[in-house]
Amino acid sequence: MLQQKRACRRSKSRYVRSLAGAKRRQKTAHLRPRGESLGGRRLKAYADAESDFLSNDTFIAMLTNILRERIHNKQEIIDTLQKDKQSIRAYTSRWNWDAECLPAIQRCNKQIKLLQKDIERLERWISWLERIGL
Repeated sequence: MLQQKRACRRSKSRYVRSLAGAKRRQKTAHLRPRGESLGGRRLKAYADAESDFLSNDTFIAMLTNILRERIHNKQEIIDTLQKDKQSIRAYTSRWNWDAECLPAIQRCNKQIKLLQKDIERLERWISWLERIGL
């Protein structure tokens, strides 16, 4: 009887945790760029839906368009981070620079560098796909 109660409690806590995760994903859905959350599934859906009708050129064009869309989304995120850095610098008189401003700007710079590396990687993929298509 005691083991059944424990098992019931465990399953309830798993259910509650899964609901909390779903709510968290739902709350943060607006923060993710539109195409990013789908990832490979979006590409697979395109390929499955039109697999009979796709030629090699159209498939490569479709891939490059998806990659360009991702680059555009990452560039928008970089622009917002740049604006955040400017607003942080504008309010330095109100904040303690060493405690709050400097770490916030460093976090922005780190995210910008990572996004720029992602953009460079995606651009290399696009150039590789275009070389294959020619």
